[in-house]
Amino acid sequence: MLGFLNEDDRLFRHSSAVFQSCMNHTAQPDYYRALGLPQSFRAQQAILMAHVWLVHRRLALEGEKGKIMQELVFDRLWEETVVRIRYLNISELTVNKYLAQVQQICFNACIAYDKGLKEGPRYFQTAVAQHLLENESTEGLRIASIMAEHMKRELKNLEKVDAKYIMLGTIPWTPLPETHAKIRPTDVDDVVLIGQRFGNWRSALDNRGKLYFWNITTRYSIWDRPTGDKLHEGEMSK
Repeated sequence: MLGFLNEDDRLFRHSSAVFQSCMNHTAQPDYYRALGLPQSFRAQQAILMAHVWLVHRRLALEGEKGKIMQELVFDRLWEETVVRIRYLNISELTVNKYLAQVQQICFNACIAYDKGLKEGPRYFQTAVAQHLLENESTEGLRIASIMAEHMKRELKNLEKVDAKYIMLGTIPWTPLPETHAKIRPTDVDDVVLIGQRFGNWRSALDNRGKLYFWNITTRYSIWDRPTGDKLHEGEMSK
């Protein structure tokens, strides 16, 4: 029994690490600038979902253990989604209803991405334009084409990574290519992304959906966004 509990706990920790890797990689303002997206709940969910989908595809290669991890990573995604919904000051009575709507949107995106891989570049480009960018204009399709190729390269890259590193959340994500996006959101510097890095700190939400910041080195947390010398607190001296 103890062995089972230990294994269960280990898988939980690994799934949390995998999801956190997705979260940290996508919580970059440059990502939103490149895609011409505002730093909104919808945009962060869409970008995060695309990366969870990539990991989901990679884990499918790992048999039964991979299947368990797929489910656990999605569990972590929905847990994080709930607190981000609360961050929007949504009434607690409607959180589950809102979550169900978000889940359906995410599942539709995954289905479209899966189909896009089978149907070819044009279909995948359209899937990205519709579900990630929500922009099927000429400019949106141009950016979607770049992002679709990037996602396919990312998937091939993940397939080459040893399973033990994937399971530990040590995922070698590659930088988003330059898109020269003509759409420039105005709120990129004003809105805090959940998981965004500020010096030696990252933003996060507690279970109530309240924003706080935790130090990467010391694990100490504070409510106010760090500024000035506080940004580098805990950093190793060179």
